[in-house]
Amino acid sequence: MKKLLLALIVLFNLHATVSAQSIEIYDRSGTTVLSGDTLTFWYPDDPNVSEGVFDFDATDFARVVNESNDTITIKLKRVVKSFINASEDFACWGSNCYGPVDPATTPVWDVNDLVVTNPGDTAAGLAPLQLYLDFNDNTGLAVYDYVFYDVDNPVDSAVLHVKWVVTLLTDVNEIANAIKKMEVYPNPAVNQFTVDLNAGIQADNQEIVIRDMLGKTIKRERINSRQEKFIFSTEGMTGGIYFVSYMLDGEVLKTSKLVVR
Repeated sequence: MKKLLLALIVLFNLHATVSAQSIEIYDRSGTTVLSGDTLTFWYPDDPNVSEGVFDFDATDFARVVNESNDTITIKLKRVVKSFINASEDFACWGSNCYGPVDPATTPVWDVNDLVVTNPGDTAAGLAPLQLYLDFNDNTGLAVYDYVFYDVDNPVDSAVLHVKWVVTLLTDVNEIANAIKKMEVYPNPAVNQFTVDLNAGIQADNQEIVIRDMLGKTIKRERINSRQEKFIFSTEGMTGGIYFVSYMLDGEVLKTSKLVVR
């Protein structure tokens, strides 16, 4: 019986050692685990606007953390599940940027980076993962897996699934429909709240405006092209009801009610 118990203990410890992961992926605040999740970045493309080299980007949305007690070297691997015809992608992590890479010819891209990460630290520090997609005037759906792994133990890894959706956006009515997915959370809010547009809208003169019950503007934030999430502090906002509005060219297209405690 003792031998059986000892064998079970050894087996349990071996399983725990094998299954324990050193690498974890969090959102940019470092509070929500993203490992294994699918993030969707939707970009309505305005055919009248020239995008330049990097058509679409997803930046400052994830943190890769070393959860182990040892210093490890983390690498990044991009695996294509589906891609937009004639597109190319780039990746920046740490102090370097890499690409462009053709997903048709390189479905598995082992990004040429080596990020040494101390226990408890965020890999790449203040230069987190940045992804770019050059879709070359095509629309469609692309799905990539981004795998972060320990170079000395490749099975010790964490994966983030990223979905790019590129559609055509031609007028303000389509922008109004896109912004219907805007979310404000947590609600009620205590110390801070997030405004998530859930739409990578490309347009000038966008802003988020927070007003109180009397219509007084409390906060105002200009929106950079394609930026989707904005974190606001409730400092200076007394408990009560507020209204969060998305505005385009001075016109309110969506308003959500926010309760601050």
